Amino acid sequence: MKLRILSFLLILILVFTATNVNAINFNYTDDIVLPIDKISGSLAERLDHIDESEMDQKMPLYVWYKDIDQISVDNEVEKLIGLTREELSIDNPVFSESDTMQNDSIEEWMNSYLKSTNSARELEEQRTDKFIMTRRDLSREKYSVKSEKIKESISLKDEDIIFNSEYAPMIICEMTKNEVLEALKQPQIEFVNIYEELQIEACTPSSVKSTTHIDNLHSKLNLTGQGVKIGMIDTGFPQSNTQSSASIRKYVH
Repeated sequence: MKLRILSFLLILILVFTATNVNAINFNYTDDIVLPIDKISGSLAERLDHIDESEMDQKMPLYVWYKDIDQISVDNEVEKLIGLTREELSIDNPVFSESDTMQNDSIEEWMNSYLKSTNSARELEEQRTDKFIMTRRDLSREKYSVKSEKIKESISLKDEDIIFNSEYAPMIICEMTKNEVLEALKQPQIEFVNIYEELQIEACTPSSVKSTTHIDNLHSKLNLTGQGVKIGMIDTGFPQSNTQSSASIRKYVH
């Protein structure tokens, strides 16, 4: 008797799990099953409202695909230049509070620190620049190769490509409903959502200075940050002043 009850409970659990997975992972539109973990709600709703007369109309979309192997990139960088991320920093002497108090002002303390660490900081900058540039070039090559394979797998034409990121696993393109449905079947495609033009608020140097009070640092310590590389930025959307977005002025103003 106990065995029958246990078997019955097990069947109930399996049935509930199966139905729950369907409820979580799929959305139905026009008798077509959409994996909702790969498509935004707004796009699913939009597809649901497209009728037969609109099937050939294209819509601008973000298409995210599986990223390149970042660990592999780091390993290749190490083979090329003999450096890892952990080896970029140079240990500099640390000034204690008593060292600071011996100086008449913070300016003197900073000047002393900069002088004593100049050689180490120059070496650290050289290592960092070499690592960043090498890694950037390798990443761009790998993204270029992979994005081409993605475009081929989902049958994207050149004229339908709005923006092809060089440093992120993302393509902005125009697709019809049927093209979207076919793309979602590809295992390399991770997410698709509607591309909308973003409005960017202008940020002037004067506004940044007034917000951060950086002028105090400039005037007191003579540290301007000039020539310091802070990172590589890929905004994730095309801008009208970039070469790769020259063909889509109608989406970016």
